[in-house]
Amino acid sequence: MRKIDAPLDTIKEIILIYANAPPYPIENLKKIEKALTDESFRVDSDGCFIWENGNTSLGSINMHIDFIIGIHDLGLEKAKDILPDSNQKDKFISGILGHDTAYPPEKERFRELFESAFYEVYGYAVASSCPCSLAKMDVLAREGFVTENEYLEKSTWNKEQLNCLQCDHIHFAAILNDLSEGRYQHLPEIVANYSKTSTEEAVFWNSEQPIGKVIFAYGYEKNKSAFPEYLDGLPCNILVDLLSSGPYAKKIKNCPICKKFFFAKDAKRVICYDKACVNKYHKQDMKKRRSEDPGKYC
Repeated sequence: MRKIDAPLDTIKEIILIYANAPPYPIENLKKIEKALTDESFRVDSDGCFIWENGNTSLGSINMHIDFIIGIHDLGLEKAKDILPDSNQKDKFISGILGHDTAYPPEKERFRELFESAFYEVYGYAVASSCPCSLAKMDVLAREGFVTENEYLEKSTWNKEQLNCLQCDHIHFAAILNDLSEGRYQHLPEIVANYSKTSTEEAVFWNSEQPIGKVIFAYGYEKNKSAFPEYLDGLPCNILVDLLSSGPYAKKIKNCPICKKFFFAKDAKRVICYDKACVNKYHKQDMKKRRSEDPGKYC
């Protein structure tokens, strides 16, 4: 994925779409998809969306979401039965697409997409440990979901085990909160070292000599231990782009009234800009002052 050449407001909005619409319940996936395909994200010059590129396109996002929903609807046991069976995968894929595909590279790509979608929903069922990383274990322990252990595989769940979509989203929200409060310790290293492109040179020959070459640019080298991979890592890659562009980390806020993330114009701001939240905050603040100093405020 290339570095997204978009206005900062657009980049912020894409981050907030994912942060404020948890992909579980599963129906929220379609809400996220609809939000990302709003006309405000379309590039006038070629009709593409601002976040599209060779690796992440509207078509790939649509199929990815449809596969995730379909696999979720199958249930864990049926999905696990299909996972190692190419014929069953092809049957599932045909049902999602509404047609068969015979072109081998395309068939293989859809099988890989099935596997990717499976791991985004049910990866915990086949992983060697869950939580799958120390970073996620730390976040889930803070939220009371797990009891942490110095050995990842020995951590235990205190509540009903989350699926991977839920876990990734909680992790992403925790990253935003940690950034805002200046306690996300991996930030400098990630922003400095997050490889935005990798390239490969292809040389074309006739029977005797090279006749030309093309440089192919590939996507982000993803850091799975630091960021969830939902939607090809789209929200996470954009977050890195934003943090690489300026000191925005402490302006990422979570409104205590509506519980939604927003970007503050001033790092000291606490409440989002929604009028209902502002009014409710002022009422609560005044009630607190009257309780603490009734002589002055009553």
